[in-house]
Amino acid sequence: MADTALTTYQFTLDKAIDEWLEQKRIRTGSQKTYNAYRETMQSFRLVLSRGNIDLLDNPTNIQRLAAIWANTRNGKSRRPGEDVSPSTYNQRLAILSSFYTFLQEVYHLDVPNPIESVKKRPVQAYASLHHPLNPKPSNRAFLASIGPHCRGYVIMQSWLSLWQLVAVPTSWSLYDLSIRRSPVGRKSNG
Repeated sequence: MADTALTTYQFTLDKAIDEWLEQKRIRTGSQKTYNAYRETMQSFRLVLSRGNIDLLDNPTNIQRLAAIWANTRNGKSRRPGEDVSPSTYNQRLAILSSFYTFLQEVYHLDVPNPIESVKKRPVQAYASLHHPLNPKPSNRAFLASIGPHCRGYVIMQSWLSLWQLVAVPTSWSLYDLSIRRSPVGRKSNG
């Protein structure tokens, strides 16, 4: 009878990374995601290699380096020396963390995920706007003249008026385009 013994699979980090990247590409269908994950992993491994460390070495060292590396701009940056945005920082950490999760789930390796304990940075949704929700001075005076309990109503009324203007464009006239005054928000003299 022929020898039918199975040979054991030789695990290497490079093979695992290639498989992880390929699964990401297949699952997302996005070459851009694949490239972002590949570049992120290559960049992080380069930093680790400078300290003679790799992805499965001492988790504490990996954690400390990951926090510093994730905040470092790459060589192509237009703003060298500045911190990266919180969303970039968090995305880099999420990419690395997904690799450790992949090793645990697919290869059933009993390895810690050192990235899980790296503190994420808070992301402010409108941080990139120059003056988020900062009305013009004339609008500020108007908003100050009406009570805070009426502001939501005024905003809603404005949106409804705009919606009616856009949703029912059957017959346009100057009257339809004019601003109509509403008694809401006026102070009584009593």
